[in-house]
Amino acid sequence: MSTLATGVPRAPARSATATLRPLALLEARRYATHPLFLLGVVVVALACIDGPDVRTSSVFHAIVPAGAIGLLGIVVMWSLTRRSDAAARAAGAVPVGERSRTVALASAVCVPFAAGLAWWVWALVTYEASPPPADGFPFGEADEVGWVAAVLFGLGPLACVGGPLLGLLVARWTTGRAAPAVAVIAVIATTIVMQGLFEPLVRVRVVMPWTYWGGPFGAEGWGADQMVVFPGSPQWWVLHVACLSALGLILALLHDRERPRRPLLLAGGVVLAVSVAACLLAMWTGIPEILVNPLTPA
Repeated sequence: MSTLATGVPRAPARSATATLRPLALLEARRYATHPLFLLGVVVVALACIDGPDVRTSSVFHAIVPAGAIGLLGIVVMWSLTRRSDAAARAAGAVPVGERSRTVALASAVCVPFAAGLAWWVWALVTYEASPPPADGFPFGEADEVGWVAAVLFGLGPLACVGGPLLGLLVARWTTGRAAPAVAVIAVIATTIVMQGLFEPLVRVRVVMPWTYWGGPFGAEGWGADQMVVFPGSPQWWVLHVACLSALGLILALLHDRERPRRPLLLAGGVVLAVSVAACLLAMWTGIPEILVNPLTPA
């Protein structure tokens, strides 16, 4: 006597990619509609409407997207991560693991990056249309398309990505509600110290993910409003900053202990090595020393 196997046919298992795609789109929509992100976009748009600065054109406008989208992005991503984890706990048997949720959240940085990229295009076009005057900043060797484009890209779009990724990292490894505020304050404090105001730190300032490349800081023996250009290579610095963002993501992914960590550790080692090399090249290549604009502002 033969037996016939009966039962409900199994639904084909969904691939990790098929599961991740809708989750990433969901997190991107949540990011794009978050009130703090929308507030940041409005602030950046108003700054663009206000037009370029008289002496620095669009270069000093970079602080606007870095603050309004990058810094606020720390809080936005922290809140989205907490929301994602709360939904996973409420589901009981978690259908999507932590690492997949982290990747989906990280994918949402395409939203602030797109906003930062739009600002970058505006800044480049504005710089070409309204360049700084002879007594302004940048000047001399720094008044080149490649130098200006790299500085604006690092201070604008990359800052819009770095902030949210830092928020993701903080959310993964801390539990306190004050953690994002502490992270924002820490970033502001270290940036103030490492922005080039203190001459002994001018060269090593490039270790930071956000730092000035010159401006009306004056120099010894010169006027307080004299424009200066700091030494280093912004092109190598951009690579270093991109590596820092990648390291932040890797550290966030390492929080999940249920998945193999060795591949992430190996990738992190490679990215760290590239970051260190790029940082050293940013320090010691490019413009060799502080340049002072000899022209006094009118």
